[in-house]
Amino acid sequence: MPIIIVHVVFNSKTVFEWEGLPVNKDMNIQEFFKDVVVDKLNPELWEKNCVAYFSHTKIGETEKIGLECNAWETVNQCGKYVTFKLLNDSNEIPSMNTINAFELMRSASMHNYLPEFKLPAKNSWEQLRIDLNELIRSNGGGWIGKDNANNIGKKFVTDLAKSIWCVDICSYKTFNERFKIPALFTNFFDRAHPEKYKSSRRSFDSEELQRHYKILMNYIELLWMEKPKFAWLKEPLLLYANNLLKYAEYLISQRVITARNQSSLTPVVDEEKAGYIEILDENTWRKPEVVKEFRILTKTLEELEYWEPVNINLFCPVLRKQRFRFVEKLKVAFPFKVGKYTYHHGNIQNSVYVWRIGINVNEQDMINKHYTIRNNLKQTLQVYHTRAMRKEFLDTVELYIGKVEKARMRYIYSVWLQDSAASINSETQDIDDRVEVMFELGDPDLITDFCEINEATEEEIKDLWESLLEIEDSLNMDDRTKKDIKDKDVYGTITTEQYRPSLLNQQQKKKRAHIEFGPTAQFVRNVGIVIECCECNKWRVLYSKSKLSPFEVSILERYLDTIQYTCGDSFEALVENVEQNESNINGDENSEHDYVGEIFKKVKVDDGLIFNNPTEISYYSSGLFEEICFQCGKVPEDECDESDRPNLNEGFYYYCDECHTTVSSKKKRGKNTKFQVSKRSRK
Repeated sequence: MPIIIVHVVFNSKTVFEWEGLPVNKDMNIQEFFKDVVVDKLNPELWEKNCVAYFSHTKIGETEKIGLECNAWETVNQCGKYVTFKLLNDSNEIPSMNTINAFELMRSASMHNYLPEFKLPAKNSWEQLRIDLNELIRSNGGGWIGKDNANNIGKKFVTDLAKSIWCVDICSYKTFNERFKIPALFTNFFDRAHPEKYKSSRRSFDSEELQRHYKILMNYIELLWMEKPKFAWLKEPLLLYANNLLKYAEYLISQRVITARNQSSLTPVVDEEKAGYIEILDENTWRKPEVVKEFRILTKTLEELEYWEPVNINLFCPVLRKQRFRFVEKLKVAFPFKVGKYTYHHGNIQNSVYVWRIGINVNEQDMINKHYTIRNNLKQTLQVYHTRAMRKEFLDTVELYIGKVEKARMRYIYSVWLQDSAASINSETQDIDDRVEVMFELGDPDLITDFCEINEATEEEIKDLWESLLEIEDSLNMDDRTKKDIKDKDVYGTITTEQYRPSLLNQQQKKKRAHIEFGPTAQFVRNVGIVIECCECNKWRVLYSKSKLSPFEVSILERYLDTIQYTCGDSFEALVENVEQNESNINGDENSEHDYVGEIFKKVKVDDGLIFNNPTEISYYSSGLFEEICFQCGKVPEDECDESDRPNLNEGFYYYCDECHTTVSSKKKRGKNTKFQVSKRSRK
């Protein structure tokens, strides 16, 4: 039964001290007084009338309540502390006791207060502080005295809101996947909406997380946090603060691992750890649906020789969920004994091979056969080199042969080192094919560069120079047909006017944008993201004919953080890579990679760009991004005033000090070009 804490006063004297008395939920206040309270008083006070005053605390502000009101409903609204003031014989309502100034100060100093924030909130950040303040109020928390509330309490609420906002703006989902956010605070996330900002999403900073951890831990150690009214908050707050520290330590460890991997001179993924072999026993009895599903694969294995592996990618479904189930059923699929090789390299490559095991083979022979199969399969796996390996190779090549064109160097790198990470798309593949033809036909330029490596004989060098002289002589002929014939003898193909360098430059300008539509400023605003070339460090703009939703922008930004873009790349290859990865053996149905392929079908990048191309005009005309050097993409220094920047007063785009000196013909900018002041995190 619920209780009411009662105090009775008569003629300014206490006749009944504070005590909890049971109350029926159907009683009004007068019935409660006559049936319950009067029995606790002296008999001479039984016939006295009374006035009821309710409050939330014993010494707080009181409210006069009519005796006809329901007692329990009044308790829920006005507090469970009630003072009954008995009336004297003249039936006059006694006046309230006069409280002097010192009593008012004492009462105010003991009352529970909360910080005061301006209403209404102007933005999501201010609303977050107000909601946290309401959380404290609804759980009975607060600070003694208004000054404490507006100083200590307000600073605590603000610091807690800052830590939540920091995690939220950097993607709270990423944080929550590794370290769970306490249930008490989950409703206060997903408010920052970084996808709505013009600048790119911020990345987590370990130092910032550590700073928030120290601030919250200082509050946890204060005396007021030990009081019962904050008991509901201390444990979740301690868990949240510790998770901030753990995630900061995780970021530091990942940074160390990444640096070690990038500086490694051997591939990071070890096939010995990523691949394994298992034996699947024969199944005498199989379900009809299993027989039907694996009929083609079973027949293929039966037609092949023993120990000949088959890649199940040719037989399993494309969708990831169905593929996962298909692989899981392999152990009950075959009426004969099979071997299974699984290679799992995250989202890069996942392969499963199966083969029939010979009948009556002993254990040692089986081990030898499997060792041979595994070594053969290793040759088919993709190899990804680290940055240090790539840099070492390029430095070594340049040391021997000097500077080489990027297109030729990419071909050399991808073919000689078998690095699957070398960028490949329709344009670069065409260039690589041309370079390969040059190698096969004996391109004089390449042969000259590689004569030391190829150890060419004197006769070969002599033949080379004779061919070069023939080309030089043919260039002086008036008859273009003769030149074409001479060139055909050397290169293996007839050249035409379309190969003239000046004409090639004109064609390149006409075909600048390989994005199926014009690179307008509006198409840039539909995405609002730029990506940095890892080779030339220039910013390239992303385009889309339709505006991306905030969810799509968030997915796109997270995925771009995981790839290395190079000028000339297109997203078509990425779409194919994502679709292939969707069919891996990972059974996670909520992976963000499900959406990446669809996003890249809308989002385009100009794959006609090369390293020498300056910044795109649409970068500036969109008005979304900060001003950078038009030639090299360098960001102006913060202390550099706009009036001090070269060319701005002359109507040109901004050029850094170095480019301002070296570039002779500078690009004029539009009159209404505007730039963002805020910094941009790199993709």
